[in-house]
This record gives sequence, structure tokens and C-alpha cells, in this order.
Amino acid sequence: MSEAPGVLFLDEIAPGSRALVGGKALALATLARLDLPVPPAFVVTTHAYAGAHALPDLPPDLHDAIAHALERLRAASHRWDHVIVRSSAPFEDSAEFSAAGQLESVIRPANLDSVLDGIRTCWAALDRPAVRSYYRASGGAGTPQIAVIVQEYLDTSVAGVLFTRGLGPATHPDALVSEASTEGSAGVTSGQATPDRYVIDRTTRAVLEESRAPGDSSRRLSPVEIAALAELGLRLEAHYGTPQDIEWGIEGDRLYILQARPVTVLTPAPGADAYTTHPADDSITWVSGFFEERFPGAVSPLTWTYLFPAIEQTALREPVRYVGTPHPDRLPILRLYQGRVYTNLAVFQMLYKWFPPGLVPNDARRFFVGGDVSQRRAIAQPGLIRAAWHVLRTMLTEPNWHPLNYRVWQRFTGVHRAALAYYRARLDAGLDAGDLLVILDHLRVWTVRLLRIHRWSINYAEVISTILRRLVARWTDLSPEAVHTYLAAAEDSPTRRTDRALQLLADRAAALGLAPDMLAEQAPQHPELVAPMAGFLHEFGHRSFCLDLMCPRYADDPAEVWAIVARLMPPESAPQAEAGQRRREQDRLRAELDRQLGDVPLKAAILRGVLFFAGRYVALREQQRFEWQRGLHLMRRAFTLAEARLIADGMLRQPGDIFFLRWDEIAALLRGQTLDQPPAALATARRRDFRRVQHAPYPRFLSGDQPLDPGDSVPAGHQLAGVGASTGRATGIARVILTPGSLNELLAALREGDILVTQATDPGWTPAFNRIHALVMSVGGQLSHGAIVAREYGIPAVVSIGEGVQRIQDGDRLLVDGDNGTVTILDPGGER
Repeated sequence: MSEAPGVLFLDEIAPGSRALVGGKALALATLARLDLPVPPAFVVTTHAYAGAHALPDLPPDLHDAIAHALERLRAASHRWDHVIVRSSAPFEDSAEFSAAGQLESVIRPANLDSVLDGIRTCWAALDRPAVRSYYRASGGAGTPQIAVIVQEYLDTSVAGVLFTRGLGPATHPDALVSEASTEGSAGVTSGQATPDRYVIDRTTRAVLEESRAPGDSSRRLSPVEIAALAELGLRLEAHYGTPQDIEWGIEGDRLYILQARPVTVLTPAPGADAYTTHPADDSITWVSGFFEERFPGAVSPLTWTYLFPAIEQTALREPVRYVGTPHPDRLPILRLYQGRVYTNLAVFQMLYKWFPPGLVPNDARRFFVGGDVSQRRAIAQPGLIRAAWHVLRTMLTEPNWHPLNYRVWQRFTGVHRAALAYYRARLDAGLDAGDLLVILDHLRVWTVRLLRIHRWSINYAEVISTILRRLVARWTDLSPEAVHTYLAAAEDSPTRRTDRALQLLADRAAALGLAPDMLAEQAPQHPELVAPMAGFLHEFGHRSFCLDLMCPRYADDPAEVWAIVARLMPPESAPQAEAGQRRREQDRLRAELDRQLGDVPLKAAILRGVLFFAGRYVALREQQRFEWQRGLHLMRRAFTLAEARLIADGMLRQPGDIFFLRWDEIAALLRGQTLDQPPAALATARRRDFRRVQHAPYPRFLSGDQPLDPGDSVPAGHQLAGVGASTGRATGIARVILTPGSLNELLAALREGDILVTQATDPGWTPAFNRIHALVMSVGGQLSHGAIVAREYGIPAVVSIGEGVQRIQDGDRLLVDGDNGTVTILDPGGER
């Protein structure tokens, strides 16, 4: 054995020792340092595991150290007959990875042989295939390690869990909630026991509501015990600065803490409005711009509670930490309002504060009230030197940051697809409820890994695109937007490949003489269309009209695909002619750049380098979304398999109900637990409320819960100002479609030559881009999906016209000028 300790008591564990003692033991040591009532324990460290787990017998020094620790534990314990031996791995109980139920916890008689047997049992659990798979899915490298806790076993008369915030009922949303059972905290958390439930006032510590378990065998908590439990919970919440999930037990007349961990504040309370959350601080300014073009519609309760904690962590909370923000875990970052996702404006102030004015991305203006990016300075943040040091430290430790991030992505896609193929095969094989939960946990971890690469790709795309436009404007007399449109846009994006494949199906059906109105009936059995459709679904079946898990994927509903194909018959565009025109414009711009910069080789070389990277990173935006949808498709499939079980058990009524439950509710049902309300009734009520918010208008900015006037009121006259996102000019009839329910609905509303006017677009809308002549969006920037796709299709686009979209009426005749970023109403209410 080397100098690293093999055995440590809780009071000997230093902060930051997760790698040595694991997540559970580190949390217990933290509680003990706060002088909180934690049962005495010692830890057999990961160092001991590494040196001894493969040996037939323990090394004498480790054997003696454990024997000595057991005697010391006996002296510290008030009773002595059994101990609990629990695994504590460094990779479990973290913010993104729980490994719940995968490792081992055993109760053993309090003698040396039994304890050593328990330690061996915990060590052996690390070799289980499920645990190894968990470890790989969490991004673990090398050989996983494990520590083991040996702790006094309590003979509790009652035990349970306490949530300090987030589970209060609608009548008392900020209350503490505790569940208690005579079957122990494990019985409560596993769902094997039906607990008593106590709703506790935060100020008076009095019980506000109480519900008892069936029968008369449960042990009721006294007012003194309730008050003591509340005091402990509030003390931990104050110490950590976040809501806490605490496992506790009472032995005799003493309350003990068995475990404590943070709980997410994103989850609405049972019975609360599933589409509007109310953060405690009503002085925060919230902005819709970041997520509006990613999730342009209302978000389903399942997507919000299952997917958004991972998105929040990777896309926003970790970057805020990287720039040196103190206590980033305490910062409220996301909220829901009328089903839409809003971000705390302070996040963008923190991220952009120290950007030099010339490098602030053009798209950043949509995050600030009135488009005033100088607001980024109006926040108390660490100084420039501290921020620079944190950024430098991130660059030295974060594997995805460097300028060749696109190569990191190339390596990741192969690993990602292999992992998804494995999970797809498992889903095909048929799984029990526990396996479904494990796979859903794994898939979310893969989303975290993908988004950690994606966030750097977005950053590089924003900065490099800004530099490109600045250099073209300063060094040439060419249009920066034209150069970006034709030389930095994706040549062959997944979106365009999907659209071409749909068009080929339409061409084939037309060549076979099938009528569009009969296609949905005839095509599925037509011998010359079965194989092409199968090929399309194999390549593009994971695509969807939107990112929300509620939206069906192409593979989920081939009939919907045939309906889309029918609307593309006869061919709506001439892609070969468009492609030829695009190549000619590219050649012209390259020749003009060479002519204007030919006498300045250094400038020409710099501009070519910037163009190279701009092309790589602008293209990655669509490629990474396309890849992410592969994982989202498997998530949706796993949830629909779970839904089928719940429908068969009578808990849900109809397909689609599961998307109106929260993730924690679904997990509880799959574990055999019950909810406060019948799940079918919850789904029905939330489905009804979803219809209420789905098409409701929503503000770009909020102050607390109040819509905020952004200060960019609609100008007088008939010209609206925005941001030119795709070069060119076009006239046409406005079709105002803010939130279409499906691609078929969108296609049915558009005719050849229309101008699409909307809040924001999704790549799933792009088959409609073949028939529109221009795009106008209320929000978005030059790197929004709508802007990128408009450039790919060679149609003018103006984005970020804000409240100006309300001036445009369906049927108005518009002039869209993508060069100058204006939309002119030529003929209000004009006829076709």
C-alpha cells in the first residue's frame, strides 16, 4: 500500500475528496463537519479497492486497518449488533449521473468477517455489466473505482425523505414536504412503502396538510419531530444555497440524517400550473430569445422536466461557471411562462460582459432589451483578470473548447451512433420497467455529452461569423451578408438532404401516375414505393417537425410522411437549377475576393482561413441538431413503450398521455409508486391546458411575471426594421403562421411564392422552403436555424423584427429586403 489512506473516518475526509471516497461518503463527511446528526461511519477508500480487489486475500495492513476501524466504530456507536455496508463510487450521486440502484448496499452483523464479506460484495458490484455501461455512458475514462462506507445501522422506528422546496401542493407551493414510513427511507424512495405525507410551513414549522398511509400501523410524527426535521432541512438548504432532498431516520428520540442531495428547482409542484413556473425572485428579467428558435412552440411537461435540466446545465450553467461567476449553482437560469422557455437575462450579461465590442456576435442583440448589447456591462461580475483566469483554466481542462472542435465532433458521432444502436437493440428485445428507466437515464447522459461539444461549436460559429462580416466590410466593397450566404453556408446539410429525399419520393410517385389525393392509400402497398420509403425512414426517420419529445418522428407515423409527399407533388422546385445558380454565385464571389485582395496576400490568407472555419462551424449547427434528434427519437420510443405499459395497467387512457406527465411522475409509476392524483386525470387536465397555451402570444421579455416593453416599438409607416439574415429581395403575399401544429398544416397554408411570417422556425419546416419566396421572423439572429436554412435555399430573410410582426396581416403584400434588413408592407390586405 502507498501513502494514500486505505481507511478514513468521516471527520478525516477532506473537502474535494470525491475521487478517494466517492459521492455518498463525501456528502456524509460534509454533513458531519456541520455538526449534524449523522450515524458514525468509516470509509474503505478507492485506493484500497485498487490495491486489493483483485487479490484472493486482503493485504495485512488493510485487513488490520479495517479491524481497527471497526473497533473504533463500535466505541462510537450507542448500540452494536449490525452495520450497513454501502458502495460510494466517485461517479455516482453527481449532478448528471445517479447510478441509482446499480451499486450495492447490504446489512451485515457487526463482526469483522461479515463486514469484510460486505465490502467484497460492494466491490464485486462494480463489475456488473449494467454498472460498467452506466460508467461508460457518463463519460468515464479508464477503470472505474469504488469506495465502501461501513456505518452504524439504525433501528429506526420511522424514516423517510424531506424535500425542502419544489414538491409543495398548489395551496402551499413553497412548503417543505416530508414522507415517512415505518419501513424506512429506502421503502419510501423505492416506492415499496406507501408513506405518510406532511406539508410543513417554512416559518412556523407547523403541519399545514397531512395525509396518512392506509391502515393503522404507521408511526405518526410528533409536532416536536416535525419541527426538528424542518429545522435540519432549512439549515441544509441555507448552507448549500439550493433545495435539498434529505433521507432521515428516527431511532429512539433522536433524529439522524442518512443522506442529502440537491433537488432540481425546474420541476413544478404536483397540481401546479405545468406551463408557468414562478421563481422566488420577481425582480429578474427573462428573455425568450435563446430557446425560441429551438423550441418555438409550447413545451410539453415531459420535455421540460426530463430534458431541460440537462440542457440548462450544459448550455448555460456550466458556461457561466467557466467565466468565474461566484456560486453559479444558486443562479436561477430557466423558467416557463405560458409553456415557453425563458432564460435569465443575467446569464447573457455574464457571458458577454468582457467581449470586446468588435467581437460581440451579431446574434447577441436578441438577448438584450431593445437590442442594446451595452446592457451586458450592467452586472456585478468578477473583474476581467479573474474572468480571464477562469476561461484559461477551462481551456486547459475542457477537452471540447479548442478551435478544432469540429474534429472532436467527427470522432464523437461514430461513438454516439454505436451507443444508440446498442440501446435500440435493447428496446427491440423488450425490457421491464426498471430497464426502461436505466436506458432513459443513459440516453440523457449522452445528450449531455453531445451538448457539451455543441455549445463550443455554437460559440465558434458566432464569433467566426462576426469576424468574417467585419473583415469583409472593412477590406472589400462586397456585401458581408452575400459572402456569408454563399461562401460560409452549408453545402449539403442534413436538412437539405432530407428535403431532397422527400422530393424524390414525390417525383417517383408522380412518375408512377399516382394522384396526390390517393397517395396515402395507395403508396404504402405499392411495390415500387415500399423500398424507397423504407430507405427514407432508415436514413431520416428520426427527424421531426420539432424537438419536443411529444412531436412524432417520421418513423413513428409513415402515413404523415406520405401526406407530406403528396403536398410536394408535382415537384415544387427546380433544385438542380437552384444548385447551379448557387455555384455560379459562389464562383463569382470567390473571384471577386481574389481580385480585391490579390495585392494583399496576408489579408487574402486571413480571409480564406476565416472562411474555412466559418464554413465548418456554421455547418455543424445543423449537423449536430440532426445527430441529437437520433437520441431524441430513441428517448421518445422508450417513453412510448413505458406509456403502453401504463395504458395496459389502466393508469393512462390514450396514446400521447405520457407527454403530459412529468419525468418524476413517470419514474414513480414505473417503480410501482402512486401519485397524489390519478395519472390519467393529470394528463387530461394538462392536455387541456396545453391547448390553451399552444397558440397564445407571449412576450419577448418578462420582468418577474409581467411582460416587459422592450423599447423597440413598431415604427410609423409601412417599413419594419430587423436584421438581414439572408441576402436578396423578394415580393409576395404574407402568410402569417406563428405556431403551426404540423408540417402538413404548414404546407396546406402556403402557396407557391408566399412569404412566410412567423415567430421562429424549426429545421423540420424546411420542405415548405421550396415554395416560399422569403422568410420573416419575429425573433432569431443571423445564425438561427431559420436564417441558416434560408441561406441554404437562396431565399431572402429578415429576422428579429420583434413586435413588428404584429403589424403584418395575413394577405399583406410584402417586400423583403435581406440586404438591408427591412420588410415593407406594399399593399395592406392585398388580394392574390
